[in-house]
Amino acid sequence: MFTQLVDLFKLRIGMMMSITAVAGFAVTPGIELSVAEILLLALLTLTASASAGAFNQYAEKDLDAQMKRTQNRPFVTGKLQHNSLWLFFIVAILAVSVAVAWIIFNPAVAVHLFLGAFFYGVVYTLWLKRRSAYNIVIGGAAGSFAVLAGAAAADPTLNSSSILLA
Repeated sequence: MFTQLVDLFKLRIGMMMSITAVAGFAVTPGIELSVAEILLLALLTLTASASAGAFNQYAEKDLDAQMKRTQNRPFVTGKLQHNSLWLFFIVAILAVSVAVAWIIFNPAVAVHLFLGAFFYGVVYTLWLKRRSAYNIVIGGAAGSFAVLAGAAAADPTLNSSSILLA
C-alpha cells in the first residue's frame, strides 16, 4: 500500500519540487527562516505537489490505462478505488497546504503553491494534455511556481533572481 501511495502522490517529483522551493528561498534576499520553517516550506511544497500529482492520476484514469508506462497506477489497477472520496481528500490536501502557507509564511507563498497545483492539475491535465502538443510546456511551467513559493517565503515581492530561476 505504501508503494501505491508514493506512486499516486508522485512523491519523487514532489521531493524535487521541495528542493526547488528551498533553492528559490536560498537565492532570494529577505527574511531569514529557521531550519524548522525551511522544512515546513519544503513539506508544504511537497503536499501541494502531491495533491496535483494525485489529481492528475484521478482525472486521467482512462488515459493511464492505455499507456504501458502508466497502466499499473493505483486507480487503473483498482488497488485504490476511484471515487469522490479521493477527490475530496486530494482537494483537502491542497487546501490545507495553501492555508498553512498563508498563515505561517505569507499570502504570496500560498498563491504560488496554489497556482503550481492549479496549472498542473487543471491547465495541463484537464485543458491541454489531450488537446495540444504545448501541454508539456505548461506542465513544466507549473513546476516553476515552487521556486516562486520559496522565493516568496524570503520576500513576497517578485524579483529578478527568483523569476530567472523559475
